[in-house]
Amino acid sequence: MSGSALTRADFLRGISGGAFASLSSALGAQTAARPNILAIVTDDQGYADLSAYRHAAPDVRTPNMDRIAAGGVLFTRGYVTAPVCTPSRTGWNTGCYQQRWDPEMAWRPGLPPNVKTLAEYLKSAGYATGKVGKNDYGRGQRSQAAREYPLNHGYDEFLGFSSNHHDYFLLSAEIEKQAPDRGGRHAEALLPLFENRGYRSFQGGYSTEIFTDWAIRFLEEHRRQPFLLHVSYNSIHHLVHEVPRKYLEKFRVKPIPN
Repeated sequence: MSGSALTRADFLRGISGGAFASLSSALGAQTAARPNILAIVTDDQGYADLSAYRHAAPDVRTPNMDRIAAGGVLFTRGYVTAPVCTPSRTGWNTGCYQQRWDPEMAWRPGLPPNVKTLAEYLKSAGYATGKVGKNDYGRGQRSQAAREYPLNHGYDEFLGFSSNHHDYFLLSAEIEKQAPDRGGRHAEALLPLFENRGYRSFQGGYSTEIFTDWAIRFLEEHRRQPFLLHVSYNSIHHLVHEVPRKYLEKFRVKPIPN
């Protein structure tokens, strides 16, 4: 793939061909001393929602994820530190049980200043660090000054949102003005995206594809140096029926009114 543009198809083939190492090698960026790290997280995907597992639901098909499992490791006894997205993300990014500072193990553990994140460790080791997609630790939402904001805990670049969920299509400054509870909980899903220390408004597009394209751009720009890229999709979190019509037609699924 070196010397040519990387497409979404190349991106998926790369990660499915041998998990993270294959893609890094294909990009010409892997080194023995400091391997590249690409972490891809899906949001609230169920244990039966991956067809690589024998116990998967009969109507579930995840061929790209299945290829990653076939070329790497499929965990049957791997556990997160909480059953919901926000605290489990905190545990994963800190390597600590979040109840160490959040005794109630609630939905809003946050990131304390005295607990280093994976991105902070790797940035101090000379890695380029990028995050795209959902950023939700339960506190500091919608604030670029908060400890929880990616650029304040080790990431060099960020495109995404800081809240529990976000609309997949409505990502513009104009839609924010139309939110019925502007500034409230429901309006969190109707906002332009954060981009580094500013904002980026999208008049069209689908967040899953927007995040994938950003990830490809980051990989291309940092292919010659060690990197950590955290791709954190908001799919399949609510609203789960929101996909472009081309996907509905491909899989013969009837649209559901929003």
